[in-house]
Amino acid sequence: MDGIKVRMDRARSGLVLGLLLLAAMVLTACAMPEVGPVLAETVKVQVTGTVVNLRYGPGVEYAIMDQVRQGDILAVSGRSENAAWLHVTPEGESLWIFADLTDMDGEVRASLPIMMAPPTPEENTHGR
Repeated sequence: MDGIKVRMDRARSGLVLGLLLLAAMVLTACAMPEVGPVLAETVKVQVTGTVVNLRYGPGVEYAIMDQVRQGDILAVSGRSENAAWLHVTPEGESLWIFADLTDMDGEVRASLPIMMAPPTPEENTHGR
């Protein structure tokens, strides 16, 4: 058998084609993650604290993954929803720094896209 052949009139074939296109659009929309606006240029901040922790997520409940020192420059890709934390990517890692320990002013901070935070350790424990 080479395949199934179906005969239908033009009205029905148009309806079927339309439904297939609609289904494809819905599946595509569901599969694409929602992201904030893309930054037109790289935003950088300078660390103002003496030694500052970089964390796995935007909060002290997240593990410390690295540290930076006063004067270090970091590329910023976004902020937490409350703008208290900045999402940075030193050496390709996805980390967070407390914004008040950088030289970034509040107006620039508010204009950054909001980044999704990873689940907190507590959410991981209760989610099992």
